[in-house]
Amino acid sequence: MAESVYRLAAKEAGVERTVVVDNPAVGLTEHPLDDRTLLVIAVNYEPRAVVGMLNVKGQVGKVYRGEIENGTIHLRPNAAAVFEVCR
Repeated sequence: MAESVYRLAAKEAGVERTVVVDNPAVGLTEHPLDDRTLLVIAVNYEPRAVVGMLNVKGQVGKVYRGEIENGTIHLRPNAAAVFEVCR
């Protein structure tokens, strides 16, 4: 799948993400909680379960929803995961 317009625009603008996933069916948003902590929302846009490898600049902290194991995120069909990243 081709890189999304948003990813290309962010790359062109010099935006650096703290979390990246290798599966294009998964969308990520990052929300600062404080200077050291981000809340990350991962959404599976597919009507099937997906798995993706996370590349995190920091450490995955508390997982509020979803399954993250050894750098791998598992998402049910059209579901989301919510977790913290500590930088």
